[in-house]
Amino acid sequence: MRRFIAQVIVNTLTILIVLFFFSLINVDYTDPLTGARFTGPALALGANPVLTLLFMAFFVALVGAFVRPIILVLTGRLLLRSMGLILIVVNVFLVFVAGWLAPGDFVVAQPTWIWGPLIALVFTLLASGIQIVVGIDRPQIDMSDRQRAVWQLLDRLPTPRRSKLVENLRLMQVYNTVASFGLEIGLESTPVAVIRDRFQKYIGGMNRELAALSTPAKVRVMLQQLGPTYVKIGQMISSRAEALPPAWQEELTKLQNTVPPFPAENAHAIIEAELGRPTSELYATFDEEALAAASLAQVHRATLPDGREVVVKIQRPDVQTMVTADLGVMQDLAGVMEDRFELARRLDAKGILEEFAAGVVIELDYRNEAYHMRRLDENMAAIEGVRVPDVDGARSARRVLTMEFIRGVKITDVEAMDAAGIDRDVVARNFLRAIIKQVLVDGFFHADPHPGNVLVDTRDGTIVFIDLGLIGQLDRDQRFDLLDLMWSVVQKDAAGISSVVTRMSTQHGKVDPARVRAAIDAVVYQYLKYGGEGGGDFGGAISSILGSLYDNGLKLNQDFTLALKAIIQVEEITRTLSPSFDLLAVGLANARELLTTEVSAEKIVAALRQTAIQTGKELGRRLPDLQSATLSWLDQYQKGKIVVEVNTADLSREIGKVGRVGQTLAAGIILAGAIIATGIVFTATLISGTNIVIFLPLPVILMIIFVALLVVGVRVTNRMLNGPIEDDG
Repeated sequence: MRRFIAQVIVNTLTILIVLFFFSLINVDYTDPLTGARFTGPALALGANPVLTLLFMAFFVALVGAFVRPIILVLTGRLLLRSMGLILIVVNVFLVFVAGWLAPGDFVVAQPTWIWGPLIALVFTLLASGIQIVVGIDRPQIDMSDRQRAVWQLLDRLPTPRRSKLVENLRLMQVYNTVASFGLEIGLESTPVAVIRDRFQKYIGGMNRELAALSTPAKVRVMLQQLGPTYVKIGQMISSRAEALPPAWQEELTKLQNTVPPFPAENAHAIIEAELGRPTSELYATFDEEALAAASLAQVHRATLPDGREVVVKIQRPDVQTMVTADLGVMQDLAGVMEDRFELARRLDAKGILEEFAAGVVIELDYRNEAYHMRRLDENMAAIEGVRVPDVDGARSARRVLTMEFIRGVKITDVEAMDAAGIDRDVVARNFLRAIIKQVLVDGFFHADPHPGNVLVDTRDGTIVFIDLGLIGQLDRDQRFDLLDLMWSVVQKDAAGISSVVTRMSTQHGKVDPARVRAAIDAVVYQYLKYGGEGGGDFGGAISSILGSLYDNGLKLNQDFTLALKAIIQVEEITRTLSPSFDLLAVGLANARELLTTEVSAEKIVAALRQTAIQTGKELGRRLPDLQSATLSWLDQYQKGKIVVEVNTADLSREIGKVGRVGQTLAAGIILAGAIIATGIVFTATLISGTNIVIFLPLPVILMIIFVALLVVGVRVTNRMLNGPIEDDG
């Protein structure tokens, strides 16, 4: 309500300024059609000036609060296409309508179709400027309960996956949030910030606590307010926090596990809706306070009836519809950016967002994560000191996942590990060994192993992988290519690196192999030969190689990108645990050992046995055909002849083509002969000079004969060219 009253005050002040300004402009206009003449100020108030002024100010504020959002929801795509200019058009239109509906009179100069929109435009721009200066639209610290209720309602409705109206509503909210926080951040170090703070103090202290936040903190709050999708993006950025200033590292890292939780009653409702039974029947105890909250879900501690400790991962109640709308808006925005900017096309913005959207959609179904956990746990059984939490399938569903409770700390919490007496070198080697097996041996790997998703049990140093919503997969050839890349990096072989990354990429523009080789050669010198001790800067080298590929029309396949991202995160974590750790040397040694284990005699025999079984099954399916074929051969043998069927369909077609050429050639010869003969006849006729109509001399007779021959030749030629080719077969 305070914002609305402040808006009315701003509108009143703006009208007075506009009225004063345009009253100073004298207009002398004669209508060219009617001859009517207007002389006077461009804008003036007629009867009931006070009532007109107050109505105008109130109506514009009311329309801005209720009608403007509806119009933007209906025309949301224009907000993207026009790069925000549609907002000015909508505001001008609403101001013009308000002036037209206001009681009393606004005397506007002629022609009104010019002066009316011009006055409305000036009012819109001036009112927007005053709002910015006084800070009426300063951002809220948290999403309002009304907005949260709207998305919870939409999440319950059977809306389609891509609803344009829902996406437009989301687009408007995102635009307003980003614009308000952007202005707040952009003006915080200017004199305008002082005016904004004082004005808010006088009208009741709206958002006064916002001024105490640093710029990184404001960005974090903005991402949290924007919702799960944008928090997820912030988390992805924070996983590469070493490239950011310390203040930004600290704030964005908070997005990993400090997202505000949703109420416990919502958690109970989701559990009952998904599992069909109340929480009290499913769990012996259930902590009402969330253990941790993330962008898409939060977890609660609980115990099962048999006494086992578990955690229950519950999806946020309004996440499905909001995330779907966000992904749709982002994809549309990427399309607009590609249409307008060469850089967006070169980077394949739509492709990147489509890959991101596909991963998020998979994460929204916890049945996928349960499968990932079971499979990865089986693969990690051979690696000592590495495991995955057990999943309780009876208490898991699409939006609920119950799993074993793990006592541990982040794998980068070196102080806690040192206090517990854990050997960090051993942890680093086990972690690298686990990732090498996942990526290079199994081809099924944790695609986001940032420190928040990898815990260390301080009791025995066991590494535990959690949050397996996103998984990467590589087939055999891709794993060999990745191993080839790592070996080429160790050898600092620019030619080898260039060859393998080109093979691992898809083309999205013009590619110059020489430029690709030159760019990678520069990367090898900068990051591998002179990038540091030991193997150099692997992460920096890979990041620069990817950038070079983009610059030269190549894009690394998504599976390889996920794998390299996982290896880069391993490098960062292992160097935190053990600064002298040589990632590539130890990694390749582990890969050699693991691959040797995988091709042991027992596994070769098992693979051959499996192949034999599959071959036997295929023979079994084809046995009736084999039996029929064998009996047919015996029958032919007993008759003393073997019939061999030769498929000559293709040969017949080629022979037909030759036949067609022959027919065409023959027709051409006939037609040419007739034309030549006719020419001879005409020549003879002209030379003779005889009256051919009465006496019919020899040349005329010859001409008649050859004309008839010409007609016959044309008909025969037509039949030969258009008639079917006979098939002897």
